[in-house]
Amino acid sequence: MENSWITPNGNSNVNDFKFDIVLEKGKFDIDASSHTLLQLTTEKTFYNPDVLVKNKVFNRHTGFAYESIRSFVDKMISGEEFYVTLREAANVTLAILAIMESAQTGKPVKTDLIEQ
Repeated sequence: MENSWITPNGNSNVNDFKFDIVLEKGKFDIDASSHTLLQLTTEKTFYNPDVLVKNKVFNRHTGFAYESIRSFVDKMISGEEFYVTLREAANVTLAILAIMESAQTGKPVKTDLIEQ
């Protein structure tokens, strides 16, 4: 299991967004980094426009990657409350740590989440 915002500079995608679950009798995959949400095919070409991460609206970059970073910077400058609270972020981190510990030990791990 890997979770981070840091990938090598040579990565072909600004956002490596993949999620795979392999089960006993099936498999579930999400790969939004390949930008195959929209596929355009003509008689001469095939095109996968990036409508999730690097698209532009009115010549301004937009999409979930840009907007989340832009929101964070705007809130830092304005001093307004973040959309994701420190408590929520800490609870996500605690859950990820519990998942990692469970994967190492092979046993369920109880997590004491931070209450409001």
